[in-house]
Amino acid sequence: MGVKGTVLKYSLAAAIVSTSFAGIPFSEKGLANHIGAQTAFASVSYSQQAVNRFNTVYAALSTQGKADVNTARQAIINLESSQRAAIAGPIADKLNVSDENRAALADLVVDLLSIPTTLSVSALEEIQTNTEYRDALKSAAVGVGVTNTSAITVDAVAKAAVDAESYIGKQLKSKSLTQLIALAKSSAERKTLVNGALNSALSVSTVSELRELVTNAGITGDDVVQAVEQLRTEIGTDVFDDAAEAIALAYLSTLTTTTTTTNPSGSTVTGNTAVDQSFDDLLSKLDGATDAQKLEIAKQALALFNQVLKDSGEVNVSALVTISNGIASVDPSEVVGSKLDTVIAAFEKLQQILKAAGSNEKASAGAFSINLGNIDSSSISVKLSEEVMKKLNASPFGKLNVAMNGLTVSVPNSSEYGKAFGLSVGTKNASTEPAVEGYPAVSSVYNFGLSLGGQDVHEFVNPIVVRIPLGNLNGVDKELLSVAKIVDGKLTFEGGVVDGDTIVESRDTFSSYVVVENKVTFGDIASVKSWAGRQIEVLAAKGAISGRSENVFDPKGSVTRAEFAKMLVRALDLESSGLTSSFSDVKSTDWFAPYVAAAANKGIINGRTTTTFAPNATITRAEMATMIARALTLKTDVKAVENVDAALKAFSDAASINATLKAGVALAAQEGIVIGNAGKFNPNNNASRAEAAVILYRTLQVK
Repeated sequence: MGVKGTVLKYSLAAAIVSTSFAGIPFSEKGLANHIGAQTAFASVSYSQQAVNRFNTVYAALSTQGKADVNTARQAIINLESSQRAAIAGPIADKLNVSDENRAALADLVVDLLSIPTTLSVSALEEIQTNTEYRDALKSAAVGVGVTNTSAITVDAVAKAAVDAESYIGKQLKSKSLTQLIALAKSSAERKTLVNGALNSALSVSTVSELRELVTNAGITGDDVVQAVEQLRTEIGTDVFDDAAEAIALAYLSTLTTTTTTTNPSGSTVTGNTAVDQSFDDLLSKLDGATDAQKLEIAKQALALFNQVLKDSGEVNVSALVTISNGIASVDPSEVVGSKLDTVIAAFEKLQQILKAAGSNEKASAGAFSINLGNIDSSSISVKLSEEVMKKLNASPFGKLNVAMNGLTVSVPNSSEYGKAFGLSVGTKNASTEPAVEGYPAVSSVYNFGLSLGGQDVHEFVNPIVVRIPLGNLNGVDKELLSVAKIVDGKLTFEGGVVDGDTIVESRDTFSSYVVVENKVTFGDIASVKSWAGRQIEVLAAKGAISGRSENVFDPKGSVTRAEFAKMLVRALDLESSGLTSSFSDVKSTDWFAPYVAAAANKGIINGRTTTTFAPNATITRAEMATMIARALTLKTDVKAVENVDAALKAFSDAASINATLKAGVALAAQEGIVIGNAGKFNPNNNASRAEAAVILYRTLQVK
């Protein structure tokens, strides 16, 4: 069994102990009636602590972990009555009840043991309001001599649950991974842990009646462990272990640990003790190791870090979402901060090992993902604290993904967003939006809002990427789909790349957006239609190119440097608000100023001199190919050509290409973006508008 697997049984028992206590339905009233609506939890502190704690664990489950837990839940639902009786036996055998009540108690025990697969108020309430369960518990309490059963309230049970969970957390958080494994391998130690939690929970003076019931019946932690083991047998060891692993990892990841450091952003990072110990064990092995052994240790450290990323790189917070007055809101700062702490601490340890081992291995973290699930609300609000956003800045993650209802908003890891973060998303049916009339809409209308540090922000230097889900595409030309911005009751077309059943678009402003099919026609492209017609229509649909006047494209006209700057930036989604250029011949009021600034700041376009851009000068084919090549290396993983001369060999006039432009032309040729004519590239010819459309269209096909 692997490292994770060996920790499962005892950590699952920990989750079950705390969850089961919170769910025992002793009160006559329903759980919701007893502790109030979700918005009123503050009046009953222990109930809130219990429910919030369990929701935090549930939110910490990975996507696969959640699926594994749900598989186990379904297996439990399908259990036969005889199997339920076997599972409940160790506990039910100690209660003096009738056969009818015993069957109800068996169902209750199984439900309580399976609560970690739901961890919700509704699941507890369903158990709480079950008449058969209530009658069976009353009978059991009377049977062991409990006289004041009404004093055993849900709040008292929740208080016991908080104490049990606290006891377990204290036991686990200070142990190294080696100690945790040793504990997991010892059945006796696991039973000691569960018995300790049980005794701790029952030692609270305010739950004396609860203690009386359990003590009089002779129920011990050993009985809970036996019931769990029997549950594992009945639903299948693999199904149980997969779910147990998911719950164990989620539970352990939410524990407060004692390893703290200060990261470059100035915020405090709390690491996972077990993970820290594992890296420290590898670091200690470097002493006296050979070069080959050091490289192997470095690979092991990288594998361990990748496992940390897998376990802590995403969080499902659907259980934390609340809906009030039609607005769904969530602030998962606690669980997100905990996960980021683990990754940051692990990354720092990894860097120490790689440096000490003299390894060139690199770690890539990708995106940290927050999944809200499917929410039945047209207005959603997500908040993260400044501390959490600064932790993101200090982490190796390149971006933050926030997903909901098929929509994903990707925020780059930038100091620009290192403030208290607020994202709002409103949706409405496109048929209710007047601006969409006349266009086939294939998405809802989305209204995006962003606040940083409590201030609304409408433009940002580091663009945010939105992935919008598409609806029915029957009869729609997918290449002509565009994300459209709604401005003053009209649509402006921003582009976007269709990826499966979504469209992806980078935005440097937030407003209202919808995805539509945009058919654009020109009356003067017949002469180029056979080789450039489709390309012109697609680029025009996405707002990357436009006509010289109404219905006039001028396909054979030359392209100016300013025009191509706009074409390139719009086609490849390179807009970036707030940027300026230092060229003396580009005024801030010029229509092309933001496009020149974006391209120049990204190193895609250079000036004709150090101080001038020459916006109205025509652009040559070689210059256009070079700009395209620079944009490709920025937007994709396309690499520079190693043998430039070989890549240009197909062009008989390669010698006439300016030496500073050869590398760019070579890359564009290698990717099939420029193909020449009759064996020639004609590098110094002015590029036509039709040629620009074709080259940009080919560029969009490079993934």
